[in-house]
Amino acid sequence: DRVTKLTTFTRVPSRSVGAAIEVPSEAEFFGLIRDHAERFHEIIHGVNHERMLGNASFRCARGFPSFKREGLIFVSRRNVDKRFIGPEAFVATELADDGSVAYYGDIKPSVDTPIQLRLYDALPDVNYMLHSHTYVEGATFTDEPVPCGAIEEVDQILLARSQHRRSCDFAINVLGHGSIYFAKDCRSMRDIPWIPRPIPEVIGG
Repeated sequence: DRVTKLTTFTRVPSRSVGAAIEVPSEAEFFGLIRDHAERFHEIIHGVNHERMLGNASFRCARGFPSFKREGLIFVSRRNVDKRFIGPEAFVATELADDGSVAYYGDIKPSVDTPIQLRLYDALPDVNYMLHSHTYVEGATFTDEPVPCGAIEEVDQILLARSQHRRSCDFAINVLGHGSIYFAKDCRSMRDIPWIPRPIPEVIGG
C-alpha cells in the first residue's frame, strides 16, 4: 500500500533562469544556523552525519541597488555543511508561473525548495525557515508521511499550522521527515528545543 501511495506524490522541476544574484547580508540568521547545526550534528546519527541534514531559507522583500526585484527567496544549496554556512551557500529562487522552481546561477537549491516557496507564498508574515531532519519538542505533527521534496507536504504543513493562533514564530514536525521552524524575526529562533527522531521510526499501524 505504501509503495502504491508513493507513486501518487508530485515533484516539480527546477531550472536556472539567469545569472547568480548577490545574497543580502543576514549575519544574525547565518550565525543562528551555524549554532543550530552544531546541535543537529550532535543528535543526528547514521548516514550523512558529517553534514547537517536539512536546509535554511529567508525572504528578501527589499530591492537591490543594481536592479528592481522583490520577493526573492534565498535557499541554502544542496549538500552544504550548515555548521560553516555563510552567504555563499545560498541561492536566489522564486516560484515560476508554471509552479516550477526558478533559481539564479549554476548551483541548485535544496530539494525542499518547492515546498518552502509555496509556504512563503501562503504565510506572508514568515521571513525565515529552518528545516532539520530532527523533531522539535512539543511541536504539532503533520498527519501523513510525505517523501522529501513532494509538494503534498505543503498541505500537510498548512493543516498542522492551522492549530496555531499566531501566523509566525512556530514549529511543525513533519512526520517521518523532520521539522520546520517558521519565524518573522530570526531572533525567535535562538532557543529551539530540537530532539532526535526515533531510530527506527515506526509510522502507522
